[in-house]
Amino acid sequence: MLNNTSRLMVLTIAAAVIAVSAAAPAGAADLVTNSKSVVYRDIDLSSSAGAEILKQRVVRAAKDVCWQADGPTLEEQARYDACRADAIANASSQMNAVIASARSENRYAMNDNAIGVHGR
Repeated sequence: MLNNTSRLMVLTIAAAVIAVSAAAPAGAADLVTNSKSVVYRDIDLSSSAGAEILKQRVVRAAKDVCWQADGPTLEEQARYDACRADAIANASSQMNAVIASARSENRYAMNDNAIGVHGR
């Protein structure tokens, strides 16, 4: 039997799953997604310079996965800007985790020394 804390945790997780499902656009399955892996095994992430190099790589990857060569209309530029911002924001949690791990005494295994950056 679940205690009150466990019940609250289960309800919170269920609510989060429902909220994420509801937040997806109706045509989300039809959207094309581009992905790129940002490798960081060659960077010393325990240094500020290394962390900055990783951030620059994530920004470059976001530009790459979001770039559309359709033309420079204002609408396309706005979509590109939004895609790039979302891709960077979504990769930031992975990036912050690997940097924190590199600076910690307790190192954690991370996704094959690469961060996934996704855009559409």
